[in-house]
Amino acid sequence: MKMNRSLLLYYISMVICGGGLIRIGLSDTGLTSILFLISGIGVVFSVSYEWVTTSDRSELLPSEWVIWVVTAMALMTVVSSVAIFIEDYILL
Repeated sequence: MKMNRSLLLYYISMVICGGGLIRIGLSDTGLTSILFLISGIGVVFSVSYEWVTTSDRSELLPSEWVIWVVTAMALMTVVSSVAIFIEDYILL
């Protein structure tokens, strides 16, 4: 099966956004953090499950604008994670 770039971009962006939710959930304690952690794990597992079990992934691909919104959110997640890492561990 030929891999579609939009498809790959969508799935990778969804995993990154789920990882960002997990990072938020692990950063503090309390009910809100637990809910972020659970939702992040749910996003990562659901996208991974969809990737593994679906034979024709292009049928599940959302509209082009949805792909770009998810990609922008993933980019913001990566930038904020790098900024937090620099602030916490490099600029001590």
